[in-house]
Amino acid sequence: MKKILAILSLLIFTATFSNITFAGEAQSKVEQLITGFKNYKKGNSGSVKNIEKVLNLDFMAQRSMNFHWPKMSDNEKKEFLDIFKKLVEKMAYEKSGTYFKNNKYTFVSEKRISKKDYLLSRKKEKLSITAVKLKVDYKTGTGIKKENIVFYLIKRPEGLVVFDVELLDGSLVKDYRNQFSRTKRKKGGIKGLINSMKDKYNE
Repeated sequence: MKKILAILSLLIFTATFSNITFAGEAQSKVEQLITGFKNYKKGNSGSVKNIEKVLNLDFMAQRSMNFHWPKMSDNEKKEFLDIFKKLVEKMAYEKSGTYFKNNKYTFVSEKRISKKDYLLSRKKEKLSITAVKLKVDYKTGTGIKKENIVFYLIKRPEGLVVFDVELLDGSLVKDYRNQFSRTKRKKGGIKGLINSMKDKYNE
């Protein structure tokens, strides 16, 4: 009896004080995100909030800027986050909804993994994350094409959130990071990058 109570106490302690992710929790979050994309309506703030409860654009934006982020002023950070969110909504939400509505997808796996990646410094850090993999039968003009999508989730103060997506073997955050670094160099700094993003949004 004492042994059983000791095990129960350990389980309660672990669930209370660790970043434990229960099996299926990450898949449930991805399903919630996909439903949000499908129900997205342009100009409807409620549909945007439903997506961004799961898709953490603040963390995604910070990781996309990587070691430049701590060097930015508060005003630059605010301005960058604002245009980053507007651009992602404009370029991705409606298209993602159409993609998942029109193509059959199947959840393949949910795995806890350790991965080295950049957070907000030049040095890679070891991250404990969850990868949820989907297989998609993507309809093309010549037939069905098989695609894999991997959603990466991490524990944040607000809970388990999606912070990166990998499709066609490429990470969105890495792609953003490369684009922003090139534009920053070409346009002469953070202000030039932000202005370039605003121009893209207004196209």
